[in-house]
Amino acid sequence: MLEPQERIRFEQLVLPHLDAAMNLARWLVRNRPDAEDVVQEGMLRAYRFSDHFRGGDARAWLLQIVRNSCYSWLEKNRPSELMTEFDEEIHQRPGTSPETLALQANERVRVVAMRLECHAGKGRTLNPLITDTTQRLSSTSPIIGLKICSCDRKGSAPPSAVA
Repeated sequence: MLEPQERIRFEQLVLPHLDAAMNLARWLVRNRPDAEDVVQEGMLRAYRFSDHFRGGDARAWLLQIVRNSCYSWLEKNRPSELMTEFDEEIHQRPGTSPETLALQANERVRVVAMRLECHAGKGRTLNPLITDTTQRLSSTSPIIGLKICSCDRKGSAPPSAVA
């Protein structure tokens, strides 16, 4: 037990940081009831070893104790979560490589531009913003290897043939 003077000092130093300790524990253990248990254990450790605190940042000192309490609790209660190593083959989602995403985006651009050009080729009036977007897409089509001005409808002529 601490003497009354040391107890008051502990309360003044540590209790203002109780919310931060709770937030850290909740983030590490991922649920409130377990976080409350871990913070209680961390506060008991901090109280027990408060005579070792030599000044400085009490918040950092307390959060380090709570973090270590969290890791101890996780080792006992959820050892498999700490042992999982990242494996690219296991943890990678199929088809989400940057190259695949770029190809999918290019395909969407090609389809939208092709449909816009088909509508413009039939004498319909397009929104100037859409027309501007189509022109920008047409100017980049050689870079990405797409032919923007063709149409996918049967019997429809490309816009260049209509004009």
